Amino acid sequence: MKTGSLDGTQGRDVLDSDSAPVFGAPGYLVYLRNRNLVAQRFDASSLRLAGDPIALPDMPAQSQFTGSRLATVSTSGALTYMNGTPTNNRLVCGSTARDT
Repeated sequence: MKTGSLDGTQGRDVLDSDSAPVFGAPGYLVYLRNRNLVAQRFDASSLRLAGDPIALPDMPAQSQFTGSRLATVSTSGALTYMNGTPTNNRLVCGSTARDT
């Protein structure tokens, strides 16, 4: 992950991870490192990491479509993920409108 600015100033490296990090309240980045899900303090005002990453207990499942881990963090700080192996799923679209 890199920081940057819309005014064109030079960005800098913040984090090297195996997945795109997600931000979770109250100031954590959650990301994949060495195939493990970790959380690390992130100071949004200075755009710097703080402290050591904390390994989370389970390893989330990997998406069969994108290869990324199935994990997200809500604005309240709740972490949600699917562990284990996902089954083959298919998306079905439908309508509640009746055609005549």
